Amino acid sequence: MANINLISERNDGDVVIGKGLIWIMAAFVLTLCLYGGMILYKNNLIKKIESTKLEYDTGLAEFKAGGARDVADFQNRLDIAEKDLEKSRGMVVDLAEVEKAMVSDARLASYGFDEKSGEISLECVADNYNAVARQILNFKTSGYFFGVTAGESSLEGESGGITFPVNLKLK
Repeated sequence: MANINLISERNDGDVVIGKGLIWIMAAFVLTLCLYGGMILYKNNLIKKIESTKLEYDTGLAEFKAGGARDVADFQNRLDIAEKDLEKSRGMVVDLAEVEKAMVSDARLASYGFDEKSGEISLECVADNYNAVARQILNFKTSGYFFGVTAGESSLEGESGGITFPVNLKLK
């Protein structure tokens, strides 16, 4: 009798092809999922970019329509400052003349200038009443000031100085 082989023969190539087909299909499905995810992410990103651009354009339009001239118009500010410099007296010159007239026992506490009346308002502090009198006399004898008006003097609290206001009329 002939040899009968009851074991069916399997070809190892068929098993490899079956497993390979499964791996290829899994990779294909994974690629499709990743591609779909990227499309969804891209659409979400485009929506966010559009909303941000719309918000930016709205803010820019409000800025241009509203207070942009008040905030960022530097040329306008420079023109106004230049006109003010041309028509106003030199504050530096005025302060230099006030400094020349100051006595050693007095010091300047505040400075103000009224452009309409042409007056400088000073608040001075002196160590004693003699210095107050000398300071007012120095302002009066200075050739730079037209009129000198002294206000009411008062004693300062802790420092012990005498505060007195002076208005200087400019020529």
